[in-house]
Amino acid sequence: MNNRLNIQDLAGLLSERSGKERGEMERFLRDLVAVISEGVYADKIVKVKGLGTFKIIPVEKRESIHVNTGERFLIPAHYKFSFLPDKDLREQVNKPFSIFETTEINEHVDFSDLVESVEEKGKDIEDESIEEVMPDGEVPLEPAEAEPAPVPSATKEVEAVQEMESVKEEAKVRKHRFIVSIAMGLAILSLGLYLYNIYARHPLVVDDVKEQAQVLAKDTVRDTSMVARGDSLPKRDSVATPALTDHPRRLAPLGKVTIQHGDRLTLIAMKYYGNKLFWVYIYQYNKAIIDDPNNIPIGTEIEIPPPELYGIDSKSRISREKAAALQTEILTGK
Repeated sequence: MNNRLNIQDLAGLLSERSGKERGEMERFLRDLVAVISEGVYADKIVKVKGLGTFKIIPVEKRESIHVNTGERFLIPAHYKFSFLPDKDLREQVNKPFSIFETTEINEHVDFSDLVESVEEKGKDIEDESIEEVMPDGEVPLEPAEAEPAPVPSATKEVEAVQEMESVKEEAKVRKHRFIVSIAMGLAILSLGLYLYNIYARHPLVVDDVKEQAQVLAKDTVRDTSMVARGDSLPKRDSVATPALTDHPRRLAPLGKVTIQHGDRLTLIAMKYYGNKLFWVYIYQYNKAIIDDPNNIPIGTEIEIPPPELYGIDSKSRISREKAAALQTEILTGK
């Protein structure tokens, strides 16, 4: 059962419930994710009143065993993104399931291990059943006796009881997973509706961004027209500018950094550019050698792109918003 919802799905649900355009709802959700991501990367925790707490939890390295091959391998240390819902939101989501018995689940529970344990237990029961049934096949070869006759029926009863217990346990696990999946889906839907209510109460934020974009567009048109009317500028200046955009990699990098223990792209971006959001450009510049921006092998040598290459300016709001939008695309895999 796949109950995951992406930004497009949430935007569609909000659009149906509110009557707003789907594109507007999707832009709102992307901006929200960008703001929360920036806060989590900067402070490792973001609290939203009435909604919940977003935080990053460090996970230490540990050993594990491959299910198919049985080989042992090491899972490196990494960070886990966690969300703890607010008390009111949790009660509202769990209200339809109040008739069921409450079962507390720890934050680090892995249901795949539970399913594997149930399957292994079923295999053990089958093996034990085979071992008990095999001697029964040899009974006809020995002299017939009156007393041992009831043994096969007793064995069958034991097998039936074991099979019933296994079926009940498996049904209980499936029921529990089904309830958890429904609860998670309702939580995501409630989260989207809650965020839309906040957006509906404060629509001025989006309007300000639109007005600012219109003003910037008008200023750009004026600047372009002024340059077109100017007779004093030589024609060679208009040709020199596209040369940088056609071959951006010709600009010399600011420097090279060898990844050490504890280094992160956000900290490197803060050092060179003055804002952690610009880590996305370091990742793009070195994308050929970086598979996962959250897990870069120690000893990897990366280059720091010059600010002019991507228009990096920590004092510019437009530059920061552009980096935040790119960060959302990278983190969500879109």
